[in-house]
Amino acid sequence: MDVEAGAGGRTGPDVVSGRSFDRLVGFTDAVVAIAITVLVLPLVGLTDLDPGQSVWGLIGEHSSQVVAFFMTFCVMALLWSVHNRVLNGARAFDPLLFWLNIGWLVLMVLLPWPAALVGQSDLDSRSDSGVFLFYWVTMAAISTFSTAIAWHLERHPELLHADARTTYSGRDRWRGPVFAAYSLLIGLVSLVSPSVAAYMPFGLFAIGFLFTPARSGHRD
Repeated sequence: MDVEAGAGGRTGPDVVSGRSFDRLVGFTDAVVAIAITVLVLPLVGLTDLDPGQSVWGLIGEHSSQVVAFFMTFCVMALLWSVHNRVLNGARAFDPLLFWLNIGWLVLMVLLPWPAALVGQSDLDSRSDSGVFLFYWVTMAAISTFSTAIAWHLERHPELLHADARTTYSGRDRWRGPVFAAYSLLIGLVSLVSPSVAAYMPFGLFAIGFLFTPARSGHRD
């Protein structure tokens, strides 16, 4: 492993950079690519058309699964883009950053499971409301890990590239917590009114645009 002294004075085996850091980023991207691909598996098995049924009829019959796929795909892409922006400002990692990143990956890999459960659930059934809560709690946990990674890097500028060692703006710094809190809110609302909660995910994309950072670090 490549070990360097950081700008903050830290040195030794706990700060790893160079090729080892690049491999961590590559591993992260590969795991996310696999996880987001797994989302389509529940749809792959939908190939049995009833006599006289069109493909559009099949899609309509399984519309909840199709919607769950597209919604989760878009949200996972949004979560990855935020995570990628954070890591693009880094040049090294320490043990805590490594394990925070692993925790984030575990939850991203887990997400296709609650997404599949949501696709098979009845939106108007109160008995299935726990499924929606499970889904949105997982989303909130992913955002929480991403926020923890960003805040850890902010506190340890020696892990960052020189042009990324700037204090986050108040708006950018609270993007993750707001995303997590809103995800939890959707989950809680789903316990009371799943039909209302079904429209709330569109707010996540509004949060993404509202909290677009004014400046982000980059890696050469």
